Amino acid sequence: MTGLGWASLGVLELTALPSIGAERWVPWVLAADVLLVDGGDATYLCHWMRESGLADLLPSLPDTVWVGVSAGSMVMTPRIGTSS
Repeated sequence: MTGLGWASLGVLELTALPSIGAERWVPWVLAADVLLVDGGDATYLCHWMRESGLADLLPSLPDTVWVGVSAGSMVMTPRIGTSS
């Protein structure tokens, strides 16, 4: 990722976010141009996105590009399937 020519790159570990406090990581997310969630287990990623508070923050980022790879693509979509 660092070889793509980006000015900066930050990594947030979803499972660590609840323990470091939102006052520390939310400004980083708000300042980001792109959020990338890599693959893995979709249920695990979804759980930690909700537990960390990141899932609640995403709707307030209309100008941020959301990118998901594999299971990350499932958790970064606004909805999956039909809405009722």
